[in-house]
Amino acid sequence: MLKQICALCIKATLDMNFGKKMAQTLQNPALSQTYPLEDILDDRLEIEKLKSLGLTTRCKMIRKILSARTTNPIPSAIAASALTKIFNSFEISEEFYDWQREKRHLFVTALMDKNNRLILESYRNWNKISPTIQKQAIKKATRIHRDIYVDGVCQPLPYSVNFEERAIRRTGLNLSIVFGRFNGNIETGEGTITQYMEHGHLLHNAREAFDTTHHETTHLIQHHLSVAFQRGGIKSSHPLRREAACFHEIDRHHVYVSSKETVTYLSQPHEVLAHQEGHKISLAIEALAL
Repeated sequence: MLKQICALCIKATLDMNFGKKMAQTLQNPALSQTYPLEDILDDRLEIEKLKSLGLTTRCKMIRKILSARTTNPIPSAIAASALTKIFNSFEISEEFYDWQREKRHLFVTALMDKNNRLILESYRNWNKISPTIQKQAIKKATRIHRDIYVDGVCQPLPYSVNFEERAIRRTGLNLSIVFGRFNGNIETGEGTITQYMEHGHLLHNAREAFDTTHHETTHLIQHHLSVAFQRGGIKSSHPLRREAACFHEIDRHHVYVSSKETVTYLSQPHEVLAHQEGHKISLAIEALAL
C-alpha cells in the first residue's frame, strides 16, 4: 500500500512539473544536465527525445536515478522503466557491427591454426580434462580474442584473467550473465577478467564457459576503446568513435546496473554487445570443435 501511495504521489508531482521547463530543456541539450529527478522519471520523456541529448547528459540522468534510489522512496518499477528507456536510447552504429563481424571472422580463422588447437580440443573434451587445462584454454582464447580485436584500432593494455571460487547464480530468466565479471580502470588502463568456479571446477557446460569468457573479453575490448578515447587515441574521424565515446562516458560516470535487476541490466548497451558477441563466438567455437 505504501509503495502504491508513493507511486501516485510521484506521478502527480511529475505531471505538475513536466511542462515548459522540460520543453526548454529538450531544445537545449546543455540545459538537460540539470534535469530534476521528477522530470527524468516522467514516462512522457520519449526515447526519441532522449536520443537527441548528448552522451554525458544521459549518463548524468542515469547516475541521478542510481544515486537517488539510495535515499528516496522511488518505486522500483518507475526507476527501472526510466533507466531502461535511457539505456535503450544509446545507439550502436552499423559500422561497429560490421567491425565486430570482420574481427570475429579473423578470430575463427585463428582457431584453425595448429598452434591454437588447445582451444578446440578443450572444448571438444571439456568434461574430460582437468580444471588446469580448462583454465589454459580459457586464457588462450581470451588472448587471441583481445589481440585480434584491438589490432589496428588501439594500443593493447595490461590485463589479467583470474578464477574465483563463488556460488554460481542464474537469474530468473535463466540467462548466463552471472558467471564472471570484468573490472577496468580507465586511468591506469588495467583490466581484470574474473571467471567463477564452483567446488574447484569451471562451468560443466563448455558453451556456457566460453560464452562467459568471450562476454567478459568483449568488456575488455570496450575497456580498450574507452581508455583510448580518454587518452586521445580515438580521433573524430575514427570509425568506432561513437562507441568509444559511449563506453568512456559509461565508465567515467560509473553508470552500471547490477545483474540482479535483470531487465534493466540487459538493456545496458555494453551488456547488450557483450551478451551478443560472447554468444556468437562460443557458437563459432562449438561449430569448429564438434
